[in-house]
Amino acid sequence: MAGPDERDPASLPAAPNDYLATLDRGIKGLRVAYSPDLNYAQVDPEVARMCAESAKRFADAGATVEEVQLDWSDSYDCWVVFFYGGIAARVADSLAEKGPLLDPGLLNVVERGLKLRAVDYVNALIQRNAFWQRARLVFDKFDLLVTPTLAVTAFPVGKDKPDWPGGKDGKELQWSPFTYPFNLTGQPAVSVPCGWTQAGLPVGLQIVGRRFDDHTVLRAARALEQIQPWAERRPTL
Repeated sequence: MAGPDERDPASLPAAPNDYLATLDRGIKGLRVAYSPDLNYAQVDPEVARMCAESAKRFADAGATVEEVQLDWSDSYDCWVVFFYGGIAARVADSLAEKGPLLDPGLLNVVERGLKLRAVDYVNALIQRNAFWQRARLVFDKFDLLVTPTLAVTAFPVGKDKPDWPGGKDGKELQWSPFTYPFNLTGQPAVSVPCGWTQAGLPVGLQIVGRRFDDHTVLRAARALEQIQPWAERRPTL
């Protein structure tokens, strides 16, 4: 998954990578930008507080941390063209047979994807490029961009989305406004647990790097795990 493969015409040449070899080099001297909302996201107050506190702790590892106000707009409507269309394409030919077996939320995604037109796809390609021209500017000044991973804590099993943000009529994935932008840009991103709510639910902090700079993202994740260990915590069974 990390190197070239002739079966995938979109795969890129890659120099030998030993991610473990650089994992413990630390992040001293790196410049970290923290965005609490990417300029458009609604975030649960408890999640926002915990993520802001954890982002500041990169300074404990020698990095410079700065909260930034971005001028981004929500890329949701662009991203869903690729997301819905890609899923719909995989099941379109067997929908009559397998449709009744699909989760209702997934079936809704497929049905919406089947309504997309070629012109919608081309417009989304144009919008994605425009978004990238804005997103990449952050990394002219900073080495990493840090955000909450999700806007809310875990919601009950069996629900496709929480009641907030957006309410019952909100967009299906409005609760994940921090992750899909980087599906569009193709940048490496990782989620690291950064604490637990009063209800005992985990909260994640997302670390995003420049394109192809997986090494730095992993080093930052490692540094945060050393500052805020979490791996020994297990739910009570």
